[in-house]
Amino acid sequence: MTGVTDGRAPNVDDVSLEGCLAQGRPAPAAVAVRVVVDLARVLAADPSRTAHALSPRDVHIRADGSIDAAPSRRTHPAYLAPEQVDGETPDARAHVFVLGIFLWELLAGRPLFARADASASSLAVRHDPVPDVRTVTSAAPALVAEVLATALARDRHERFQTVEAFARALSNAATAAALASAAPSDVAAWATGRAADTSALLASVPDLDVPRARPSSAARAPTAPPPQSIPRAAVAAPPALASADLDDLDMQIERNLTGASLATATSSRAPASARPRSVASTGLDVAHVRPSASRSQRPADDAEPTTLGRLVASIVAAALAGGSAFGLFQALHRPGGRSVTAALPHAFDGSSATESGVVSLVTLAAAVALGFIGLRARPRSWGLALSGAVMLLLALAMVTVTLASTGETPTAPDGALLVPYLAPAALLFFGLGLTGRSGNRLARRGFARRAGACAVALVAGILLFVAFESSPLAR
Repeated sequence: MTGVTDGRAPNVDDVSLEGCLAQGRPAPAAVAVRVVVDLARVLAADPSRTAHALSPRDVHIRADGSIDAAPSRRTHPAYLAPEQVDGETPDARAHVFVLGIFLWELLAGRPLFARADASASSLAVRHDPVPDVRTVTSAAPALVAEVLATALARDRHERFQTVEAFARALSNAATAAALASAAPSDVAAWATGRAADTSALLASVPDLDVPRARPSSAARAPTAPPPQSIPRAAVAAPPALASADLDDLDMQIERNLTGASLATATSSRAPASARPRSVASTGLDVAHVRPSASRSQRPADDAEPTTLGRLVASIVAAALAGGSAFGLFQALHRPGGRSVTAALPHAFDGSSATESGVVSLVTLAAAVALGFIGLRARPRSWGLALSGAVMLLLALAMVTVTLASTGETPTAPDGALLVPYLAPAALLFFGLGLTGRSGNRLARRGFARRAGACAVALVAGILLFVAFESSPLAR
């Protein structure tokens, strides 16, 4: 597949994604999409990579424009998914979140969650709002921004469940938005240009004259050695601390001063050819260590349900809601049904502006809340959204009643004639929406989650009974 490598080790001609992001300039939208889509396909080709973290320095762009990645257990918390910050075991959905971070930073030209220190970055990943990338750059198409927002959902159940699904959705969004497709040569040219800019930036930094470390008194030479001039080519990043030093730490911050940190005694003993080569650095690296066994962790019960599991859960939820509605019908049904307007007659006959106004405001608030919840839910709940739409019509009808109640005529306006039809319809869609949400929750593992879903299904049955009882069908 074009743009995807065969997993070879990076060579000296490769450019790291870290070096490209360090420039602080947005990438062309077509190039950003191509890099992330190809990277997603690389990760999808080897599912074992999902057990490790992924940072920009692990991603390499080869001279031919292809992408390769070698995830490791060392990364900055700004490139962790929220569940990884919480100490949970990562899966493919964690890589979807990190790919979303890469895409956001490529499009925006600035970090998304990186803060002054590791703790602040972890808090940002967990709690800071994610800005819409279109508020940062106008180059991001709306369809691409929507896919990106889904990938960066903090609840992993609301993200794309696999990196393949994310790559497919992103590619389709770019095509639908008429975004020109970037060829591997375009990616290579962009990465090479960023590498050249980085080299020019480092060339402007003067060489550092640093004296050697003083030997101990037992081995001190008669005369101290002269200061040694360290050229830029010999500068290397400091080595990681030994694992024994990290037993009680979750993360060890290593500052490398934007690619120009001094070589320590340990690193100077290693030959230059064996040291890792980095084009540029973001200035802050963190070694992430898995939490100790004594640290409390939530059970891994968030596995994606199968299609059969979803179907069975939907049937169970519908049976619970239907059984609840049928039981109430057998016990409480009144011949002729019940009137919606009986509880507050003056609110619907145009004789009380106060009652009519209160009912219209409450109905409007309920319409907005149901519409928002229905459209924001993952997956979307069209039942709740339709309930909100009908509630909005009901609120408008009540506004006409309120306006008529301020006049001199006591005749009820025509808007009141719609109430016996709109109110039961809103309750019906509300109950169906709750039934659908209950089915989604029942498909997930966990006793508490499924018990709550059963309770929601029973409430949905109550709403369905009330909708029927107050509708013209019961008369």
